[in-house]
Amino acid sequence: MKTKIIKLNNKVDTKKFERKIWIYKSIIYKRTKFILEDNVKNINYSSVIEALNIKNRIKRINYIYDKACSEIDEYNKIKHIDCEFKNGKCMNQHNTKRINGCCRLCRLQSSHGCTSQNITCKLFFCDQLEKKYKTIKFNDIKILKCLSLTNRIIVKDNYFETRENFLRTLYLNSIIVFSIKVVINIIKNGVYLHKIRKNITKENGG
Repeated sequence: MKTKIIKLNNKVDTKKFERKIWIYKSIIYKRTKFILEDNVKNINYSSVIEALNIKNRIKRINYIYDKACSEIDEYNKIKHIDCEFKNGKCMNQHNTKRINGCCRLCRLQSSHGCTSQNITCKLFFCDQLEKKYKTIKFNDIKILKCLSLTNRIIVKDNYFETRENFLRTLYLNSIIVFSIKVVINIIKNGVYLHKIRKNITKENGG
């Protein structure tokens, strides 16, 4: 296997590298191992290089997905980004009857948070949280540039989905399939919310 040194000494180098990622992950570099020489502060491209060195497409997508989720969690932890939950209510719900924050509309919610790992949900922040903190953005997560354009579109808007089904959608790399799944998930979630409301009505004697 050949090796290729990636030297990143300044912002110009990183921009050039980012523009070439689509070539580096193509069949042209199937038998090439990338080695990083990184002198750029504050931006870590080691995970991008790791992804490019995974030549199996399915394994690469799995790695990208899980690494991106970890980067979001780590960023939120370091920056102390907090929805200020008290008794199951986020900062927007303290004076309302609602609970479980943004997740109140999702069938995957539980009393201990999400029962799965959804990268789209992890990248969603309400307006109040955005005003209070500098939140991580899609473009901040460099490893997502290793996905196809279609899959980057999917990552931006695939709510109400389990990690396993999310990954299957990324494997298919199809906007048509994704659009169908979005409709199915909206219906599933609607059925779930209807059951919840029905149970609440029964409990209240309605």
